[in-house]
Amino acid sequence: MTLRWPLGRRPLQVVALIGAAASGCSKNDNLEPTPPPPPAGPPITSVSAIATTSETFWSPFDGTPSPTADKIYFTALTEDSAPAVFAVDAAGGSPTKLHSGDPLEAPFSLVTSVDGGTIYVADLSADGETEVRGRIFAMPSGGGVPTSLTGSEGTRPRSLDLVQENGADVLYFTGLNDQGQPAVFRLEASGGAATVVHAGAPLSDPSGLAVANNGTIYVADSQAAIDGSGAVVRIENGTATVIAGEMALGFPAGIALELDGSALYVSGFQPEKATSMVYRVTLADNLVVTFDDGIAQNIESAGLHRAHQANVYAWANADGKKSKPSGGAVYVLRGR
Repeated sequence: MTLRWPLGRRPLQVVALIGAAASGCSKNDNLEPTPPPPPAGPPITSVSAIATTSETFWSPFDGTPSPTADKIYFTALTEDSAPAVFAVDAAGGSPTKLHSGDPLEAPFSLVTSVDGGTIYVADLSADGETEVRGRIFAMPSGGGVPTSLTGSEGTRPRSLDLVQENGADVLYFTGLNDQGQPAVFRLEASGGAATVVHAGAPLSDPSGLAVANNGTIYVADSQAAIDGSGAVVRIENGTATVIAGEMALGFPAGIALELDGSALYVSGFQPEKATSMVYRVTLADNLVVTFDDGIAQNIESAGLHRAHQANVYAWANADGKKSKPSGGAVYVLRGR
């Protein structure tokens, strides 16, 4: 496991622990020794590939669990290179194709409604009635033709998250505003008018986002750090702030909150190896650690989402080509 500190800084409490450890002695030898701190790193208990590229699909872009994490939904390309939405049992098995082809073109992200009955798909390039492209689609989780969500047309949506506000499902997504600026939008899941939550700096190339229960938004942006590298941007009370930088993020980068809201997971790469890994950002101190257990053999980190009701995550590896499909896979990461 590799430790990475937010924006190149070590937290003061970590420095103090290092200093204390170096002294190697105690003021009272009769005192019980202080127990060691819990091990650093994300509390992920298991990682398993539940769907691998085959004659059914290749190059999965994103995955999201059902609310209770019994199923995983994902977007990928079919054997005929058509964009599609699939479902697979969270324990593994043969994926079921829920829909493929029109109106989908570039379905980079998907989430489910809180009740699990609807899947929302962010399509970066879907045609509209004007030259402005991109929209969000809604479709039954059991399969069916996606329908355009009113208010999302022309926003070039790239990623999605869904939360409940006052008992109603609400979508948040990244895209472009009318001036072509990178932006975060809010839209009722029933459709309506999309409102801009934040646009412009420090956002540069926003991809995944996750929304906390208190309304705070976290965005994975591949270029938002001071040095132009990837970063996590927090949007809170109208203010956008980089809270962790110097990251090498996947495409389309995924980001998810732990169920209790204490930490973030972000899909990325080992810069020196160009292999897949996941960052974990502890929000109390913005401390960043990384792990690649069970996924280090991959090279195309992509989407990442958590189930609404459990610390279970779907992670997509978009590796794989039609001529060489091996490598792409959808994984389940289970937390404590």
